[in-house]
Amino acid sequence: MISLITRRKGLSARRCDNLFYILFFTQIVADKELRKQLFSQFDPNGNGFLSLAEVDKGVRDVLGLDDIFDAKPAIMRAFQIAKNVTKSKSSVGDDYIEFKEFRYFLLSLRQYFEYYEAFSRIDAGDDKRIELEEF
Repeated sequence: MISLITRRKGLSARRCDNLFYILFFTQIVADKELRKQLFSQFDPNGNGFLSLAEVDKGVRDVLGLDDIFDAKPAIMRAFQIAKNVTKSKSSVGDDYIEFKEFRYFLLSLRQYFEYYEAFSRIDAGDDKRIELEEF
């Protein structure tokens, strides 16, 4: 994923590593603010919840990562993981991602995209199955 952003945005690999570290991994208050800004860009209606459609659109429009946008299984699995991380106090929260779950979504998206890419490289027949010969 870092190499994809490096290619698309013309960023150095070191700068991308720093960007991902800030967005995904740290718990520092300033970094949390960056994630809040990103969350608000993903949440165009400002209701504090992200639907799968908003997440899908955010990956394409906010992050600008077409390769990940095309990896629908990775987005869907990351969404499912993140929305179930915490129990919501809201009546609709269990079906959506709240800010407190957003970091988990980003982490999961990165991981599931790597799985998706690895699987795609092995699946030479492009039939969404790995045959014994491909393995």
